Amino acid sequence: MIYAEDDINFDTLTDGEFEEMCLDLLLRLGFHSPVWRLGGADNGRDLEVNFSVINPLVQSYTEKWFIECKRHSTGINVTDLDTKIAWANAERPNHLVFITSSYLTNNTRVWLDKIIDLQKPFYKIHCIEGKALKNFLVAFQDITAKYFGDKYSKLLRVSREAWQSLDLVPEAETLFLLYKNLDPSRLTSEELAFLWCMYHVRSEELEEWCSDPFKDILPEDNTFPVNYLFNYLLEKRDKVIQPIFQTDDFSTHSRVLLGEGTLTVNRKRREEGYKAIYVASSSSREGLLEVLIKYKKKFLVKIRWFNASQLEKLKRDSY
Repeated sequence: MIYAEDDINFDTLTDGEFEEMCLDLLLRLGFHSPVWRLGGADNGRDLEVNFSVINPLVQSYTEKWFIECKRHSTGINVTDLDTKIAWANAERPNHLVFITSSYLTNNTRVWLDKIIDLQKPFYKIHCIEGKALKNFLVAFQDITAKYFGDKYSKLLRVSREAWQSLDLVPEAETLFLLYKNLDPSRLTSEELAFLWCMYHVRSEELEEWCSDPFKDILPEDNTFPVNYLFNYLLEKRDKVIQPIFQTDDFSTHSRVLLGEGTLTVNRKRREEGYKAIYVASSSSREGLLEVLIKYKKKFLVKIRWFNASQLEKLKRDSY
C-alpha cells in the first residue's frame, strides 16, 4: 500500500509499539547495535543505539546515541524531559534524541533551547516531533504498513513474506479477500505484481471457489476477474523493453507463453533458494503484458508491455 501522513495515527499504538516502531526506523536509517530497555528503570532512555561515522580523511569512529520515545496526544512539557537530560549529563552519550508523537509546548521549546546551548560542549540534544516523524515514516512504506496498515494490507504483507520465505502461494479465499478489500490505486508496483502473479497461479482454484453457489459472493456469472489489475500494472510498466528473465531459470522457454501462461522457477534454481513466477497475459488491446516477480535476497519486479506490432516482431524473433 502507498501510505500518506494522514494514514498515520500514533494513538492506535501502545507505548511499546511506538518504541518498537522508532527502533525499526532507526535501524533503517543506519543505526546499529540496539539496546531496548524494556521493563523497570530505563536509566534515562528507552533505546540505546550506535552510529558509525565513516571519515575518509581521519580514522572512522562510533557514536553512542540515547533515544527517548514519547507517545503523547498532547504537548511535551519540561517535566517529561528533565530527568532524561539529568541521566545524559551523568552518562554523557554523544547524542540524546527525544522522539515524540506530538509536539513541544512553547515553554518546553524555550527551556530546551537553553539546555541545548549549555550541553553543546558535552553532547548534542535533538527533538523529532510528530510532523517530522511522519515524514520519516512515509519514506519507509514497509514500516508504515507494519504499524498503521489495516488487516487486509497486513494480510497482503504476510502473504508475500510467506511466498518469499516458504514458497507458499496464498489460498483462493485469501486472494479473494484481498481482491474485495484492497484499493488497487494505492498498491505499489511490487504488491500489484505479486497479486497479479498469484491470481494467475491460482486461477483455477479461484474460479472453483467463487462458483460455489452457497457463497453467493460474486454477481452475475460468479467468475473471478483475474485481470482486474491489468490497467494498474500497465501504468507501472518498464519504459525500456529488454529481456526480463533468464530462460534457464524456468523449465519452459518463454516463447511458449507468447499467447498466455504462467511459469514457475525450475527445481535446480529452487534448491538454490531462488523463487520466481513469470506470467504472460494477452489482453483485448491485442498486446501482451509480461510480469516477473523474483526473490532471493531482495524482492524484484519487472513489468513489460508489447503492443500488437511489437508482439508480432517478438514472435518472429522467438522462432
